[in-house]
Amino acid sequence: MDSSTLSLLLSALALVESSNDPSAHNRAKDARGLLQIRACVIADVNRILGRPAFTHDDAWNPEASRRIAIIYLNHYARHYKSVTGSAPTISDLARIWNGGPRGPFKHSTLAYGKRVASIVERLQKEEDSR
Repeated sequence: MDSSTLSLLLSALALVESSNDPSAHNRAKDARGLLQIRACVIADVNRILGRPAFTHDDAWNPEASRRIAIIYLNHYARHYKSVTGSAPTISDLARIWNGGPRGPFKHSTLAYGKRVASIVERLQKEEDSR
């Protein structure tokens, strides 16, 4: 995925997850920041990197949140491609963010994926008209 599309995806995820609020906090799930990152995502990203690069407190930082999401999504995009034989769509990536590595295969993430893809499409049109 090119960097422009990835940037639009992260913007759409931030809108859906927190209304673009880096101080958002879902206390029930302890999901933090712009992208509503949970401790399990931090642990997974650190496992992917093979070192303790991030803490859950990094989720409050918008730039760190984006880096965490990029690492997570790139890793599971490769996994998705190895399983399905095709590259994930924007909707698939959103469903991974929402439902974890098996997110694209869960019925419960379908509406989320469509919502994020629709926002990405709108943001792309806005960008193209500038």
